[in-house]
Amino acid sequence: QAVEKSLAVNVRQTSSSRRTLMMHFSGPTGVGKSLTAKLVADSVFDGKLNKQGLLCGKAQFHMRAYQTPEAGIPEAAQTLLQEIAEQLFWCQRSVIILDEIQTVPEKFLSIIL
Repeated sequence: QAVEKSLAVNVRQTSSSRRTLMMHFSGPTGVGKSLTAKLVADSVFDGKLNKQGLLCGKAQFHMRAYQTPEAGIPEAAQTLLQEIAEQLFWCQRSVIILDEIQTVPEKFLSIIL
């Protein structure tokens, strides 16, 4: 709980400024990377709604859903980028979680990053 409180304070300070907060969590399956990202998003946005009345701030993308044969990589990458753009259109300050990003091919990553 002490780590969670400290993280929440630091994230709130960053979110109240104009700085971009970027975090990368890596490690083996089951160590809490996604949970940590969700806690960060929850502490930053605390259930805030955007102008359209939608819950704002957190978008989680399960990258295994974007696995595709070589020929379909550009289209799959564009689909993800469009979904991220839509999230950022409605909620300019968002936590974007790319879960299991190691499961997509390098070519996919070179398009989206």
